[in-house]
Amino acid sequence: MLIAPKPTLNLLAGWQYLFSSDYREEVNHEWQTQPAWVRAVQVTVGICSALFPLIVIGLLGFVLISRHL
Repeated sequence: MLIAPKPTLNLLAGWQYLFSSDYREEVNHEWQTQPAWVRAVQVTVGICSALFPLIVIGLLGFVLISRHL
């Protein structure tokens, strides 16, 4: 028996929060009933899910540009 239910992962949550007002409204409403530490973890994961692809693209761009110089 688990103490807490297994959370569902949305790997596009950061982008979805930025660009979808409906999703943002739903998440903000859900956060009102959750403890602060859960919100902090979700915000951190959302930021990471938005930054990770940008970092990967930046590194690939750096490698491609440095090979051509």
